[in-house]
Amino acid sequence: MLELFEFVGLERHSASARPCDYGAGHFCLYVDDTAAVYDRIIGMGFTARSEVVELTSGPHAGRKVVYLIDPDGYHVELYERPTPGA
Repeated sequence: MLELFEFVGLERHSASARPCDYGAGHFCLYVDDTAAVYDRIIGMGFTARSEVVELTSGPHAGRKVVYLIDPDGYHVELYERPTPGA
C-alpha cells in the first residue's frame, strides 16, 4: 500500500537536503528502463539532479540510477537492476 497526500493552504518548505545528507529522505522506484522513464519525466517538465548514471563499483555495480526532484523539492530515485546474465 502506498499513500500519497498533500497538505494545501500551508506555508511550503522545500526539501533542500541532498540524498547523502544525514536524515534526508527519498522515495525509490524500481523501473525496467531508467533512461526511458527519465526521458519521459524530463519531457513533462520535471527536473533531475543529473543524467542517468550506471554505477561501476561497489555492491550496486551494474545498476542504473537517477534522482528526480518532485514539485516540493523531494528526491525520487529511479533504480534499474542489471539484466540477469548481463
